[in-house]
Amino acid sequence: MGVVAARNIAIVLAIAAAIQFLPGGGDTARIISRTLSLAFIGVFALGAAYLYRRHRTDLETLPAAVRALGYAAVGALVLAVAGYSRMTATAAGGLEFAAIVGLAVLALVFVWRQYRSLL
Repeated sequence: MGVVAARNIAIVLAIAAAIQFLPGGGDTARIISRTLSLAFIGVFALGAAYLYRRHRTDLETLPAAVRALGYAAVGALVLAVAGYSRMTATAAGGLEFAAIVGLAVLALVFVWRQYRSLL
């Protein structure tokens, strides 16, 4: 193992030890986790907005029903991700989550194929 890898591992272990053993470390870890999650979701939202603006005229060439199906699939994915923790708390909810995500992905594949056929 190289010196750089050993240093990186030591840094991660030191941060983990601080979170585990210092008073209030668990609360700090939750705040950091939520902050990173929000930043990650924000990057996805900005990326989606950029892609929408870049391909807006292409989306307008799709038939209205196909466009509505694409928007509904994106909305279903957003709602499924927002309710992930509650939905996956039970086995039935986990199956429901998998079904929603699977059907939304199938709908997006259909919309993509329709879009590619118009080119």
